[in-house]
Amino acid sequence: MSPSRAPFRIAGILWTLVFGSLAFIFHWQQSMEMELQKKIQNQGHTTFVYLNRLQRKHKSLVPDSGFSFPPRPEVSYFYTYSYLYNGRNYTVTEEVSVDLYYLHKDGENLEALLFVDSRGTPHTRIKGNPLEKPGHLLFLLSAGIASFGVLLVLIGFFPGKS
Repeated sequence: MSPSRAPFRIAGILWTLVFGSLAFIFHWQQSMEMELQKKIQNQGHTTFVYLNRLQRKHKSLVPDSGFSFPPRPEVSYFYTYSYLYNGRNYTVTEEVSVDLYYLHKDGENLEALLFVDSRGTPHTRIKGNPLEKPGHLLFLLSAGIASFGVLLVLIGFFPGKS
C-alpha cells in the first residue's frame, strides 16, 4: 500500500458509506410509499372530502427552451382538500392528473379512499387519481456515486510506483 494513495482509500470509504446509505434510504422510502398506496387502493373505504383549493405550479423558473429530452409537462396540478376523522380536521395537498384537475372546482365534495394504518394515522387518496410511479433518479445517482466510492477504495489499494 502506497501512502500517496491514502486519500483515495479515505475518500472512497466515505463516499461509499454516505451515498450507499442514501441509496438504501431512497429505496426504502420508495418501497414504503408504494406499499402505502397499494393499501389505500385495496383496503381503503370511501369517504367524502371538501375541496378547498386548486393549484397549478410551474416546474421550473428557467424559461423553456423547447429542447427538453424527454419532454416534460411544464405545470403540476394539485388539490388541497380537508376531511374530518375522529374529531380532527385533516388538510391534505395531493398532486392530481391534468384531466382530474379540470373536472372539479373549489368548494365541491369529492370521493376519496381513506386508509387508517396500525398507528391510527389516516391516509387518503382521491378516487380516480392515477397512481404515479416514483422516480428512481436519486436512487440511481446515489448508488452510482457509492459504486464510484468502491472504485476509489480499490484504486487506493493498488500498488503505486516506488
